[in-house]
Amino acid sequence: MAEICAAIQDMKKNAVKREQERKEMEDVVTQDNLVEIRNRRPQRLGDIYVRPALEGKRVPGEVEIHQNGLRYQSPVRNDHRIDVLFSNVKHLFFQPCAHELIVLIHVHLKDPIMVGKKKTKDVQFYREATDIQFDETGNRKRKYRYGDEEEFEQEQEERRRRALLDKEFKAFADKISEAGKKHENGVDVDIPYRELGFNGVPFRANVLCAPTTDALVQLTDPPFLVITLDEIEIAHLERVQVSFKPYIEAIRCGLPSASYSLG
Repeated sequence: MAEICAAIQDMKKNAVKREQERKEMEDVVTQDNLVEIRNRRPQRLGDIYVRPALEGKRVPGEVEIHQNGLRYQSPVRNDHRIDVLFSNVKHLFFQPCAHELIVLIHVHLKDPIMVGKKKTKDVQFYREATDIQFDETGNRKRKYRYGDEEEFEQEQEERRRRALLDKEFKAFADKISEAGKKHENGVDVDIPYRELGFNGVPFRANVLCAPTTDALVQLTDPPFLVITLDEIEIAHLERVQVSFKPYIEAIRCGLPSASYSLG
């Protein structure tokens, strides 16, 4: 009887698990096939990482613009690729590397797709904005620098490199938008207004949320936040400020601390 009871419990767990997986995957769409460009070389952006990451070794790949969508191809294996059709793109974001460690192009989808074994509505192409990505001479960077003049030159060089990165990614994002509009499925490139951003906790971490023309986003750290402004029905604004001063004053006055709230 004990063995029969254990077998029934296992069957119940497996049935609940299958039902949860079915409900989770029911909104995943099967995209049409990507139509590759044959008569010429597609426009490409190289040395790119992708999020969600593909399985295996973390190696930069290429993003290509084809007739009806984008393709990210990993150099590790030919089947390690991600296809995003223009018809499934809801938002297209470009975030510069100012005050950030990466520069990125972010695609927010209408319907989720499968990337490996992960369901996602956000596909991000990025490059790290560090000195190692810009070794133009092939020489190793000097470990030590002396004097204010050398430090100033290094800062100037860093700003120049970041400006080149932003220009390259912004130009490629514009090409994506133009290619999509040829098929009546294009969207304009949206850029977060960092100066209008505010700190918040959309999930578990305190991050900087910034508005764009059409959305409220947080694109630097996963899980990403993309809220379409036209879809917002109710906005509840609240500020929480934690302070222990009322609690300390209550103890000094001999009053019950339960009569004071922390905040």
